[in-house]
Amino acid sequence: MMCRLIFKRENEDLECCFEEGETYADILLAIDVVPDTVILSKNGKFIPEDEPAKEGEIIVYTTSSRG
Repeated sequence: MMCRLIFKRENEDLECCFEEGETYADILLAIDVVPDTVILSKNGKFIPEDEPAKEGEIIVYTTSSRG
């Protein structure tokens, strides 16, 4: 399955593959993003990173710097 992560602050889009049962946190960790440093939104609603991942577009808002 695939989802599209849209990083608002970085102005980047990333297509990600995932397996059934994986969470958004699993996807974020696979691309070296710490789940605690972002907020996720789908269809205008905030979603928890431990929710099972579904296909579609996810907007990723960075909440803190990494440095």
